Amino acid sequence: MKIKKIGMLLALTLWSISTFAQSVEPEILQAVIGQNIAVTGEKVWFFVEAKDKNGKSGSNIGYAELVSRNGIPLFQTIFQLSNGEAQGYLDIPSQIDSDHYLVRFYTRISPLLSTNGVWNQFITVINPKSQQRKITQNQVQNRYQFKQPSTDGNLDSAKPNSKLNLVEAWTEQPVLLKSALVNPFLPNNAKGYIGGEIYDALPSDYPLIPEPFGHVVYAKNLQESQNPSETFYLSAHGEKSFLNSAKAKPNGDLFFELGAMKDYRFLIVQSNQAESPMSFALQSPFVPLSLKSDFHFPPFVVEESQKEFLLDLVTASKVTAAYYPKQTLENFPIVVGFDEDRIYRLDDYTRFETFEVTLREYVPEVMVRRQNKKALLKVLNKPLGTVFNENPLVLLDGMPVFDIDALIEFDPVKIESMEIMAREFLFNHEKFDGVINIHSFKNDFGGFELPPNAIYLNYPLIQQPTTLVSPQVNSSLGTARFPDFRNLLHWEIDPNKPSAVFTSEVEGKYELTQVLRDSDGRLKLVQEEFEVKN
Repeated sequence: MKIKKIGMLLALTLWSISTFAQSVEPEILQAVIGQNIAVTGEKVWFFVEAKDKNGKSGSNIGYAELVSRNGIPLFQTIFQLSNGEAQGYLDIPSQIDSDHYLVRFYTRISPLLSTNGVWNQFITVINPKSQQRKITQNQVQNRYQFKQPSTDGNLDSAKPNSKLNLVEAWTEQPVLLKSALVNPFLPNNAKGYIGGEIYDALPSDYPLIPEPFGHVVYAKNLQESQNPSETFYLSAHGEKSFLNSAKAKPNGDLFFELGAMKDYRFLIVQSNQAESPMSFALQSPFVPLSLKSDFHFPPFVVEESQKEFLLDLVTASKVTAAYYPKQTLENFPIVVGFDEDRIYRLDDYTRFETFEVTLREYVPEVMVRRQNKKALLKVLNKPLGTVFNENPLVLLDGMPVFDIDALIEFDPVKIESMEIMAREFLFNHEKFDGVINIHSFKNDFGGFELPPNAIYLNYPLIQQPTTLVSPQVNSSLGTARFPDFRNLLHWEIDPNKPSAVFTSEVEGKYELTQVLRDSDGRLKLVQEEFEVKN
């Protein structure tokens, strides 16, 4: 088969979620966040690892949420895992109140299989535009114990805008080195992290949805009885396009696996029963975790004496981007096989005003016919030298087109090319009499209107892989004309050797955290404290 890079990715095989789930190993979630105090509108960096007890990764996708004391997720993001690891960031919403919030990470399957499958940590958020309030309810002592990093004494104090040398050699495999401002609002018994024991059990009928290859879109067909002939098509659209299909299970469950497609902007769902209304309900990809009633958030209190600290914190949040520019890493190119028999590039021919005329004039593999006043397209069966009886699979930038009347009247001025497969084509559950694969210049359907029976889905996006350009970028250290108000002093993944930490002008107590991997493959946090002061 000839291999080509093309703008449309077809899912040529399906794997059974229920069958695959039988062999899934429970995953252990471990994570580190850059800081546990932030200002609204700020980005908080994270490192996540999801692996089973053997150190193997079973998931390709991870999930992060910022949860209020009422148990409501106020920010959610999907991120990519590579060999079970990911680096990304949380966007702290600009409209939330000052308070403590819970940051949690998990994969699609991890909360269902083990209490070690959810990683949680408190973070304090300050909103400078809202009145600082006291939240003193729920002062009951938590029966849930947060696991604390081990301590290794204290470092010497350092002056602002100075270099703090780390002379100790790594005793175990280094994973991450970070240094951030100490959070004075969070009580010590609420620092550290905790697992999934703080959540109620999920409903027994909640599906286990492994994601070893990519994201799986979960939906429901709400019809009381499922039509076995009905097929749902989900197309994902971005710089490239992707198509998959699914038939509803007896309970109405629909699963669409997106595979390598991770940079879509929107999704479109259609049914091959074009004349019947769809009863389609998209399900949230985020696991509906519910906090136990006896799990309590710590009280939140701001004192007048902390005003100067808060002003420094807000100033730091405004200039963070200047010190920590993020860098987006490119996804691997999608390379797929699509064995077309003929490619037509429309600019090589005379441009005609409709698709019908275009097909009739110079595409001999496709014939336009009419039956009961409806347009039909018939594709040549090249191996047999005959003409197929049924309509082919017609795709426009990866979106199936069932309304042939609308297509043949469409002006192809913004269409770049057509690929014709003049042979039988098997796609998941369906068999098609050939394929007509149409590409616009900008992968935007070329102005073709969305079919009336299609559903446009503004679906949560997958965060693109990102990293910090460097741990510190203040090349004019100590220069008055270049003020430095960082509160995250250092964030370095896979440090090769002990590094130097550069302090900023923000005085106060800081934590230096070494994230190491022990002999069992687990992450171990070792923390030291130092003070920045004149």
